[in-house]
Amino acid sequence: MELNGKKVFASVDNVCSWDYPDFADAHFCDCVYEDGTELTEEEVDKLHDLYADVLWEMAYDSLH
Repeated sequence: MELNGKKVFASVDNVCSWDYPDFADAHFCDCVYEDGTELTEEEVDKLHDLYADVLWEMAYDSLH
């Protein structure tokens, strides 16, 4: 994933199997740029908006 022209690494948290297929409570966590700089809360929100499909895939994959 990229944000502000920089590569971002993130994990997914709060994935509940009973919430499939919505994963409404799942969210990105431990979000850092490639250089190790942590994303701000606003940047994480933007990441959620831009990469909702990636979040869903990561949530789904975490169940298997």
